[in-house]
Amino acid sequence: MDRLDQPSSDQSGCDTIDCGYRNASDRMVILRCVGPDAFYLERVVFPFELLVFHCPAVAKVEIWTHGLGGPELLESTLAEAMLLVTPVERTEAELPYGETPWLAAG
Repeated sequence: MDRLDQPSSDQSGCDTIDCGYRNASDRMVILRCVGPDAFYLERVVFPFELLVFHCPAVAKVEIWTHGLGGPELLESTLAEAMLLVTPVERTEAELPYGETPWLAAG
C-alpha cells in the first residue's frame, strides 16, 4: 500500500504531497495554492465539502471568502499542514497485544 504522507517528486524535481481541506463553514470558500515553478491551483469548495489535491510540499495555501467589503482572507498556511496521512497496513507482530488484523474493518 502506498503512503500518502511520504513526499514524491514530480517532473520538475520538486517534492509533492497529497493534501486535503474540508470546508466546515456554511459558506462557499475559494482555496488558492501557490508553489514553486509557477504552480497554481484555485478551487471553489462548497460547505462541508472535502477537497483533496496534489501540490508541492513548500506551497502556500490560502482560504478566501466573499464578505460585504469584497474578498476576505480567512486562513493562510503551508501545504504541509494539510497533509493527508493514510494508515499503513501493519503485520500482526507490529500490532498492540490483543489486536488482530482479522477484526479490522475493510
